[in-house]
Amino acid sequence: MPIMTKAKSRHRYTPVIILIGIVLAFLFVWGIGDSYLLSTAETDSIQQQHDIDPASKPEKKKNHKLEVAWLMSFGGAGTSYTITNIETVTGRTTASNYGEDYDPCIPVYDDWLDGPFLRSPNTPAPEKYILTKTHCGGYCMDCGPGAYYYASEEDFLQGCLTGKKHVDGGSEIVTYDSSIPKRAVHLIRNPFDNLVGRMHLYNKHNDRHDSHSHYDTSIEGLQSWCKFLDDKYTESEKSYPILQEYKHVPCHGEWYKYIQWHNMAYKAQNKLELPVHYLYYDHYSTQHEAAVDGVLEFLQESRRNDALPFLPGKTYRDIFTEKHIKAARKMTKALMKPKMWKLIKHYFD
Repeated sequence: MPIMTKAKSRHRYTPVIILIGIVLAFLFVWGIGDSYLLSTAETDSIQQQHDIDPASKPEKKKNHKLEVAWLMSFGGAGTSYTITNIETVTGRTTASNYGEDYDPCIPVYDDWLDGPFLRSPNTPAPEKYILTKTHCGGYCMDCGPGAYYYASEEDFLQGCLTGKKHVDGGSEIVTYDSSIPKRAVHLIRNPFDNLVGRMHLYNKHNDRHDSHSHYDTSIEGLQSWCKFLDDKYTESEKSYPILQEYKHVPCHGEWYKYIQWHNMAYKAQNKLELPVHYLYYDHYSTQHEAAVDGVLEFLQESRRNDALPFLPGKTYRDIFTEKHIKAARKMTKALMKPKMWKLIKHYFD
């Protein structure tokens, strides 16, 4: 009887033991499954991160280590030598707003589709700042005030951010964000040399089309060119009181472009709170090494190669009459911002 009682007791607990076993097995399988699901989710997440197109990552803009330093220059001020020399000395590429000038047209970063664009994409990029060419606006040649007069500094700033790029065999005007430029090199050329340099550019362009429109580099040649421009735009200038006030100044439209451009560049730099390095083009002739070193220091770059030879050009103040110089000085001093006038007034002394 005791034996049978013990057997019955064992049979009584068998279902409970089986149930406990099932529960433990279920919990064990569930734990493994849960770990598997977590592991799979983590793996999928990592894979998705690798699959994302780098250009579409919203955080990439925050991680751009290479920043843009504008080279701001009025037309005919000496941009080409400055850009080419910096590329030669550093062994690093520069950039430009004007991507249509280069083939291939490659932006500095993949997500900067509207520029700036690399000048030499097969050359290493700088580590900190990439010097970037922009002419902004208001520097057109042989044009009326409707094409160069700026009533708003905002419009000028937009010009500084605007360029062109290749699109489907043609070109497209593009504008990038104002947060992209972080500093600026402001190139200044002697206004007398700048004006005559623009006359030379006019000759170069028109010699291909009309050999009779060439103006000699002489007092007479300059006076003829100024008279041609002043007469050509007499009617269109009547809607601009400021140009009417100074219409007695030979080449007053050209002088106004020079003055306005430097004023507006100064305002754009202030609006964006950019650190600025002022570079005098004539210093390449008088203190070449110091001029180059000043730009390199501003860009936090190093010399890796010898600088390009600089062939000093002629200065042209001697083909301006004293009357022309005095009138231009008066106009420039009256219209130019005090900061900018302080930087260029020595050219009129």
